[in-house]
Amino acid sequence: MVLEAIEWAQYTNKQEHQRPSSATAYSIEHIMPQSTNETDWPLHVPSGADDALRITVATARETLKHTFGNLTLVTQPLNLALSNGRFSAKRTAIENNSLLMLNKYFQRNTIQDWDEVAIRERGERLFEEAIKIWPRPE
Repeated sequence: MVLEAIEWAQYTNKQEHQRPSSATAYSIEHIMPQSTNETDWPLHVPSGADDALRITVATARETLKHTFGNLTLVTQPLNLALSNGRFSAKRTAIENNSLLMLNKYFQRNTIQDWDEVAIRERGERLFEEAIKIWPRPE
């Protein structure tokens, strides 16, 4: 799995790390949930925007929800606890419960809102890590 490969590539020989046993296998968490609501996950469209713009923004969001920038690895119990909650609650739970290098991103960054811009930025960072593992042909 790509996210697992990125996770393990971030460790150095100075760090202790263990691969999970089948009992603690990881599951994929969508930071922005697959099912969102306007209260917890508002669309960022200008007030007075027409329906066409609203649809365009919503369509872009639907696509981004399933990209690497919006995905992370957590344990199954943590995934169940995170559910479709707000970003602030998810970030706190991940900070308090995840030891993965992949999730240190949420500890190091001062991201207040998890939106399309944040998803793209994290996706770019993950891409940079991925090409270290799987270099492009020259």
